[in-house]
Amino acid sequence: MAEQQQAFMAQFVRAERSIRALLLAATGDINLVDDLMQNVAVALWEKWSEYDPARPFRAWALGVTRIEVLRWRRSAARNRLVLDVQLLDKLIGAADRTAEEADRRLAMLTECLDGVQGDAREVLKLKYTRGLRCKQIAEQLGKGVGAVEMILTRTRRVLGECIKRKLAEA
Repeated sequence: MAEQQQAFMAQFVRAERSIRALLLAATGDINLVDDLMQNVAVALWEKWSEYDPARPFRAWALGVTRIEVLRWRRSAARNRLVLDVQLLDKLIGAADRTAEEADRRLAMLTECLDGVQGDAREVLKLKYTRGLRCKQIAEQLGKGVGAVEMILTRTRRVLGECIKRKLAEA
């Protein structure tokens, strides 16, 4: 049972952003998203035994999310601001494509980061792993704030170009 829970959670965590984005697009209400997210999580867990691992989890989870949105839609039918079912299906497709693109870019970013060395790597680590501000990084590295900002700007540009190049090659 614990193994099943771990497998489910690993898949769910990777799909969570896409599910939340779809719920927000479908409802337009950030407060409602949390409630519906709980319903989706419960529904996914209850249907976990029906999931076919040969299929992409995110697509399956978005299908279950669609059903939960339709349930919400029925209960909120008196509200004129409820989405059309065809629009909901388009949102699901867009959410899945966007998440796949983000996953590809993240994989490419990881590859591109391997080429970052020296001060640039240290600045990135302090900025994005430890969450430090440029002033704090400058103090820690004994550099000026302007120098740290320049390192970040150049490194981001180089990483962006690397990702674009890899996208073009793919």
